[in-house]
Amino acid sequence: GFEFIKVGYSQKPEYRKYDYKTDNDATFDLVKAVVVPSGREVITIENDLHRKYKSWNYPSKFMKNYIYESGFTECYPVNLLDDFLEDFQVIERQF
Repeated sequence: GFEFIKVGYSQKPEYRKYDYKTDNDATFDLVKAVVVPSGREVITIENDLHRKYKSWNYPSKFMKNYIYESGFTECYPVNLLDDFLEDFQVIERQF
């Protein structure tokens, strides 16, 4: 029943969830994909987002209760979804 937002980049985001080791009944939904022209730009954008939301980031130690091997960083409360979606719209307008 624990829900959270996982923010990150991938060339194939719909498959990224398979990299995470979780309980078998865990589900992931791709909420938004934003196309960015280069890897360098996407890293800068992602780092900016993580700085902006740093105070809301769940601690890795806590998230390791839900995601076991990788992906337990850059996880945020689901109540920030609208804020992230607004940021993604701004990013899309840049490109």
